[in-house]
Amino acid sequence: MNISSRISHQNADIEEIKEIQQKHKNKGKDILNNFFLWLSNNKGVKQEFKITKEIFDTYASPNAVSSIKCKELNWQSGEIQKAIYRLSVIEDNQ
Repeated sequence: MNISSRISHQNADIEEIKEIQQKHKNKGKDILNNFFLWLSNNKGVKQEFKITKEIFDTYASPNAVSSIKCKELNWQSGEIQKAIYRLSVIEDNQ
């Protein structure tokens, strides 16, 4: 399987993509440069879920708007912003 196929495969995890990027980073591949930028800000599914769940558990209330106090969460503001975005796109299918 070639590099592009391995990176874009639905079962490729963050660690595998990081290994591919490290192995081929000096070969001038644009896709690998893009993945480097993406990976440098990606903490992995478990970590990003942990942040998102903490925000949800702390601030979510039915039919309410909450002010999130970033300093109280002990996460970087960029991580909090990504988690808030993920929560904002969840649809209520009830």
